[in-house]
Amino acid sequence: MSTNEAMIEQSWFLKSRVQESIVGYLQAQGYAIISASDGGDGDGQDIVAENAAGPLWLAVIGFPPEQLEVAETQHALAGKWFTDTLLRVLTWKAEIDTSGAKVAVALPDVQRYRKLARDTKWMRNMVRFNLLWVREDGKVDAQPRLK
Repeated sequence: MSTNEAMIEQSWFLKSRVQESIVGYLQAQGYAIISASDGGDGDGQDIVAENAAGPLWLAVIGFPPEQLEVAETQHALAGKWFTDTLLRVLTWKAEIDTSGAKVAVALPDVQRYRKLARDTKWMRNMVRFNLLWVREDGKVDAQPRLK
């Protein structure tokens, strides 16, 4: 493994790192982790947790590293990952309505995602899901706060 590849694997904003931070945060908030994916990009929930208030479904998204060796730019790829994640959450809508699950999207706290979140606030209001921002130090900022 090259030094560059090793640096990318250790990056705080990768999906696996974001997910690790979120699992720790949820456990500290009193949630039991029912399942957590291995970091794959399926259509289901990446994390399913539960507390006394009921189930919580999470979609987790990372941020592309700068050292991409693909045709897309980091900016464009991040936008695609963000919109794909929001679409995935929208497809859960019928199940959310019948299960009573709360929904959240967990993502690294980077400027590109902050802007996209502001631009899609109307959608969060319609579908009612939280954003869990993972900072570089691993701390989590829930908006709005999970109950």
